[in-house]
Amino acid sequence: MKRLLAVSVAVAVVFVFLVSSALSEDWKPTAEVSVGIHSGQVGGAGGLFYDKAVSNQAVTLGLDKGGTGFYVQAENFAPLEKKAKKETDLYLGGYMEIFGAKVDAGVAHYWVRESGELNWYAAYVGIDFPEVGWKITPFIKAEYDFAINSAISMDGLMYRGGVKREFQLHKRVSLMAELSAGGNTGIYGMSAENLAFAREKLEVSIILAEQWKLKISGLTQQTLGKRDGIAADTDRLFASAAIVWTF
Repeated sequence: MKRLLAVSVAVAVVFVFLVSSALSEDWKPTAEVSVGIHSGQVGGAGGLFYDKAVSNQAVTLGLDKGGTGFYVQAENFAPLEKKAKKETDLYLGGYMEIFGAKVDAGVAHYWVRESGELNWYAAYVGIDFPEVGWKITPFIKAEYDFAINSAISMDGLMYRGGVKREFQLHKRVSLMAELSAGGNTGIYGMSAENLAFAREKLEVSIILAEQWKLKISGLTQQTLGKRDGIAADTDRLFASAAIVWTF
């Protein structure tokens, strides 16, 4: 709890500093709150985080100026199964456009509660490249996780790359289709898998009102690595729905 409090205070101080320094530079404050329910959850490395239903709540505060910005985010996972682990994640990051590519990078702190209070940290980056045709956007995501004073080795690099395309079905309805594959250099105490999984995702976004959206998604995954590798037992559909309030 002390570590979480310290990180929370640090994040708040950084955000207040960014706000105060940006007030005279025409930056726009942004905020988003979302509440969702998922049939299960897979992580960025392809591993199964939650085998059964889990709800999540997220709050994001940021500053934006012409496509360049900063943000802090807190996200909580609360499984409906009482004995399952609970998790709280904190992010501090920024984004900008470089030569037509959109770059998002930052640091994260993951805290698994009721599981020996496992804490670990990460540095992450995601890049959406310029469209290559037919409005198809290639992307890559990478994250290096590490733990401090942990009995379990969490250290390792995970990565995922693919393509995505948005379809405007109606002025209030859009569809995002995504195809990707990922691997790792050895993480969470497991051996390396250059190609661990393939993933497909469809997400429908519906504008309910000026500041309200409903997002419904379906994600499927196939194990491409070892039978007992990090993506084991994830060859199935993961469905989710979330209400998003932006203000």
